[in-house]
Amino acid sequence: MLRSSRRKIIISTLAGLAGISTSLSKTQAQTQPSKDSNVNNIRLPQNNDINNTQLLPEDQSVNNIPKPQNDNTIHIPIQQTSDKVEIINTVNKIALMSDLRNWKEVLAEFTDKVEFDYTSLFGGEPIHVPAQLQVKEWEESFAKNFKITQHILGTHTVTLNENLGTCISNFQAHHVFLEPRKGQSWTLGGTYNHELTRLDGVWKVNKMKMTVNWEEGIRPF
Repeated sequence: MLRSSRRKIIISTLAGLAGISTSLSKTQAQTQPSKDSNVNNIRLPQNNDINNTQLLPEDQSVNNIPKPQNDNTIHIPIQQTSDKVEIINTVNKIALMSDLRNWKEVLAEFTDKVEFDYTSLFGGEPIHVPAQLQVKEWEESFAKNFKITQHILGTHTVTLNENLGTCISNFQAHHVFLEPRKGQSWTLGGTYNHELTRLDGVWKVNKMKMTVNWEEGIRPF
């Protein structure tokens, strides 16, 4: 009776193992890739696919994106900017070249005849004389009275009207005397008002007005 029971247990166990083996075989068969799903059978894009790609309509391209309606950007013409720079350089050059005693370069920045207004310093009336005559007077006065000079201009404000221009600037002019008995130096400050005209593409000064607001030291005259 005992032997018969053991035999039944062994037969039952073997049958169970056979069932497990059969299930494993089915599972492997299901998970194994088929020939049709092989990597070599993956389809790559063809030329026709690329050629048939749908593009955005021309009116929807990036270049045709509408610009904002409220564009408050200030656009300054390049020529206008260039003219302002040239005018400021012209005005500055008169002061700098005078300090360097390069009177030829000073004369080159003026028209043939110029109106000079020094009435705030000397009184009287503005004069309208050849630029060469005025520059010669500066040359003689500087050589006679001053060891060194320094004219500093700044905060230029330029206004343009086609071939005419104006430039207003602040200035300080420092003069060191040749003779100590007159005092060490003479300094004055105020504003310059230059009027310019463009001749053959070159800006030149045709009017120069100096307004003195303050001064220190003793005048040489």
